Order: sequence, then structure tokens, then C-alpha cells
Amino acid sequence: MSVVSPSRAAESILVIYFIFEVVGCLSVAGRAPGCPIEPVQAAGALAALLPLLFAAIVLVKRCGRAAVGARLKTMYPDEPMRRSKTATKFADQLWQLVVHVLLSALAYFILRFEDGGVEWLDEPASLWLPSRSIAELFVAPSRASVQLLYLLQSAVWIVTACSHVWLEERHNDYLMMLAHHVVTLALILLSYHYNYLRVGVVIMFLHDSSDIVIDLLKMCNYVNLEGLAGFFAVEICFLVNFGTWAYTRLYIFPVHVLWRGVITAPREIYTAPGTPGMEAFTVAAAGNPYTRGHARGFSLPHDVGRGKFDVVANIIAMPTHANLPLWWSASALLSALLAMNVIWYLMFWRMLWRIATKSESCNDVGDDVYEGDRERSDAATRKVKGQ
Repeated sequence: MSVVSPSRAAESILVIYFIFEVVGCLSVAGRAPGCPIEPVQAAGALAALLPLLFAAIVLVKRCGRAAVGARLKTMYPDEPMRRSKTATKFADQLWQLVVHVLLSALAYFILRFEDGGVEWLDEPASLWLPSRSIAELFVAPSRASVQLLYLLQSAVWIVTACSHVWLEERHNDYLMMLAHHVVTLALILLSYHYNYLRVGVVIMFLHDSSDIVIDLLKMCNYVNLEGLAGFFAVEICFLVNFGTWAYTRLYIFPVHVLWRGVITAPREIYTAPGTPGMEAFTVAAAGNPYTRGHARGFSLPHDVGRGKFDVVANIIAMPTHANLPLWWSASALLSALLAMNVIWYLMFWRMLWRIATKSESCNDVGDDVYEGDRERSDAATRKVKGQ
């Protein structure tokens, strides 16, 4: 009787969740307020976009393999298998770079230029205001560009997850990356269903934009553009990544988006004194509206974000409420996303430590720590023995 390994079982569970998410994305497509087409048409557009996106990805990958063919032949003249494997990895990363650049550009346009610019990225309270109640937020329409971004993100993450499971080379972080795909698609699905699109746009921009440097780093590493001969491309991308990842994913995301924007702001706004839906809670507190973390005299929107709110006291007073749908689920999913960001960042530090203390090349460290490809060419092996 064969025993299923924990990693295999976890992979199966994640794949099942992913399948349900795909069905969910098709079922909610076009249902958020402001969508310029009907839900049936939106679902059809998403379904039609999947094969088109897959065809575009195949084309980009073929271009990527062709572009590095000569370089890899020079690097590994006697190792056709390694050339083929590295070319596949380069091509896999190239299409992700193209996607991240295009989606980051669209999200940046929404955040900075549409209608003269919006403040969602700068002021967490603006993710929920000017809606005075959660009911108003549910019906607040989003512009066509936001709807388009969600449509494209859904298609990209569905195809990405399929490619990750069934088509791409497997790396050391295969299972965590699969979990990342499932969590991300769940956040896209739930935020669209509840019309929390403003938060979604900000999170998409932060993660897609920071992934651009990662994509460039991996691609440069695959073709060994390190040292003087490679104009220090790997080293530069590696160091730049430490700054961009720390700023976007370990500062802006947890502090301004997760803590201030998701955990604090909706509770501060939608449970404030006088907010629709709080009447019964106020009556139960003997008519005192300031028993849920708000300072006396608190008023909307003037006092939002001015230090007159205690979110811990609010959570204790009312762990759940109809004015806070998805609060726990969103907080948990985003916290899981943050935990994965931290784990990956620690992996970068581990790679830096290996490079600094063992004088290994970036390419070898990447193969060992991230890629999981411990095999070395015969030429490399002979070189080590000869030293």
C-alpha cells in the first residue's frame, strides 16, 4: 500500500482549490458595479482570453529560447540537456517579465493618471471613503480600466497556475509558489465579489512592479551575466532587488496596505459612531457610541487616520459584524501573502551569505538555493577537481 507524501497531498489540495477558484472567477466575472459588459459576456471574455493568453505565452517563450540559444551554446558546448533546461527556464521567466511589465503599467496608470490621479496608494483611508457605509461601497462603480485590470489579472493567474503545475520546470519553492498562486487568485476572486477593487489594484501594483526586478535577476542569472564579462548585471539586479522587495513588499504592503488599509481603516470607518448598521450595537451599549475603539467626539471623515481610533479595542468589542464582511478572511489571506514575501526575502539573504562567505558565483548559488538543480556539468566538475 503506497503512502502519499505530505507535499504531494498538499499539492493535490491546492490544485483542487485552484479549480474551484477558476469556476468562481467565471461565475463572478462582470458582476462588480461599473463593468461595461454583462456578466455572461464578461465570463465569455475571460474564457476566450485564456487560450489567447496561452498562445501569446507560447510565442514569447519561443522567442526567448531563440534569443538565448547562441549564448547557452557557448556556455555549455558539451551539455545539450543543460542548454535545453536553462533555455526553458529563461523562456518561462521572459513571459512573466512581459506580463508583470504590462500589468504594472496598467495599474500605475489607474493609480497616478486616470482622472488626474487617485490617492489609493498614498492614503489607506481612501480605499474605503467616500462611502459612508458598507452598503454604499458594495454598489460604488469602478471605471472600465479597473474592470479590465481584474479581467487580465484573473486570466494571467489562471494560466500561470496551470503553467506552474503542468508545464514549467520545478524549483525548490514549487509548493510555496503554488500556494502563492492559489492565495492570489482567491484574493482576486473575493475582492471582486465584494467590490473591494481599490485595495486589489494597490496590491496588484506593489507585487507586479517588484516582480520585474526578480524576473530580470533570474534571466540574467540563467545566461550568466555576472562579473565584469556580464557588466555585473546579476549583481546589480540582486542588490536592487533587496531594496525594491523590502520597500514594496515588506514596508508598503504590510504597513500601509495590510495594517492601515485592511485591518484598521474599514473598522475605523464602518463601525464609527453614527455609521449605518451600528444602531443596534449602540443601543446594546446603553446608547454610548464610543465603546468600540473610537475616541469621544470622533466624526467621519474628519477624524479618520488621526490617531483617534484603537483597532485592538474595536476587535475585542466586535470580532465580527455585518459591516465588516470578509475582514477576517482578507486579513488572513494577506497575512499569508506577507509570510511568503518574508520567506522569499530570507532566501535572498541566504543566497547573499553563500556568495559572501563561500565565494560561490551567483549562478551556482541560484542553482543550489533556488532552482534546486544541484547537477553540474562535467566540465564544471573537472574544474572543481583541478583546483
